[in-house]
Amino acid sequence: MKKAAEILRRIQGTPNRASQLVQERGEVCDRLHMLLDRQKTIEVQVAGDVASERGTDTKPIFPNEALRRAEESRRLAASAEYQQVLQDVDQARKRLREVDAELESVQRRHASDLAVIGLVTALMNAGKLEDAEVALAAYAGEDAVETAAKGAAETAAGEDDTVTATVLEVRHGKNAGIIRAWCELADGRNAAIYGKNGIGQALASAVGKKVRVRVRAGNAGLIALRVDPAA
Repeated sequence: MKKAAEILRRIQGTPNRASQLVQERGEVCDRLHMLLDRQKTIEVQVAGDVASERGTDTKPIFPNEALRRAEESRRLAASAEYQQVLQDVDQARKRLREVDAELESVQRRHASDLAVIGLVTALMNAGKLEDAEVALAAYAGEDAVETAAKGAAETAAGEDDTVTATVLEVRHGKNAGIIRAWCELADGRNAAIYGKNGIGQALASAVGKKVRVRVRAGNAGLIALRVDPAA
């Protein structure tokens, strides 16, 4: 199963990627704290300069807080160093948010990968190989109809057949127009049947009902070619 192998490779690589992100987060935090310290130092220095300025009569040039604040803002706006520090602070904060988001995504995906591998392993141990393949395809967000078309030349299980099935539930596929119907077949087995466009809508409208479906076996499940009400 190629999909299972891909998931296992991702599981194997997750600890290393998570470690890299944690290390980068620490470095970004250190840089951000340094920049904020420099920002505060410049602000304090400018505030001190403004407050200490005197006229020829030795009286403060900026005698009240409103005037001092306005002069501080003017000088900070004119300071190339201060403006660069502000820009660097914004970039560091943005990168910190990106690292945090990626780290959370990696952790969530890792948990999901472990869960689906556990499910697939249990299904395979129970002899439900087809259900395991369907679970992997659904997890990968694969368009089963397109997969079947690509794999038709590679599999001998591509001949048409007609089955009677009760549609238990339906879900929309990753791509527009694709419906995945989870069905109970006449022999008691459960199977995923995929339909596209009008055929998919016919499956979607048959939840709780029996239908006769002309199908073709694909790599990820059964592909519906025609849907009719069961007699």
